[in-house]
This record gives sequence, C-alpha cells and structure tokens, in this order.
Amino acid sequence: MGDASKNVLVVDDEEMIRAVWGRVLSKCGFNVFSAASGREALRKLQEHPVQIVFTDLKMPEMSGLDLLKHIKDTQYPSCVNIITGVATVEGAVECLHLGACDYVCKPCNLEEI
Repeated sequence: MGDASKNVLVVDDEEMIRAVWGRVLSKCGFNVFSAASGREALRKLQEHPVQIVFTDLKMPEMSGLDLLKHIKDTQYPSCVNIITGVATVEGAVECLHLGACDYVCKPCNLEEI
C-alpha cells in the first residue's frame, strides 16, 4: 500500500481508540492499519511493511509488552510505541529496555504524537 515508510499500525482492543487514532494519523498522511489484538497485529505485520506501531499496553491474550517482544524477536523494522492508561516508572523502564521507542500515557495528545 503505497510508501511503506508511511505505514502505521494501531493496536488496541477498544474499537473507538483505533478509530480515533486512525482518523488523526490518516489526516497526517499515514496509511493506517489497525488490529484489535496482539495476534492480529502480528498477522498484519506479515502482510504489510509497517514503520511505526502504536500499541496499548493492557490487552487480553497478548499484552503490548508481549507484542513488543515478538516484534523485536522477528526483526520487523518497526518503531514500537507503548500507550498506557496506567503508567508506572517501572513499566516505562521495562518497555524502553525491551526496545520500545516511546512510552506514552493516555489520554495523549494525538496531534503531538
């Protein structure tokens, strides 16, 4: 789908969150893919080269942290950003140590991101 450097994947188990992020990122010129779970995100990554991933930290079945580990283990060339409603210093340190590009608290200013 077009320029792969403009491809973004939004992963969140809440449909409304995916829709809002999708609209904002599309308006910024990105090709937005979305996934409702970590497993669906991994399938999307196999189908589409994605430069940036925004993933919720707390999701059923596979957390955003587990998704981050899978992405780093499989060498997908993606910058993974963890989004969380329950931020802790320990959580931020762990995510960044595992290779996350950023750790952002909800609600976040989508225009800044």
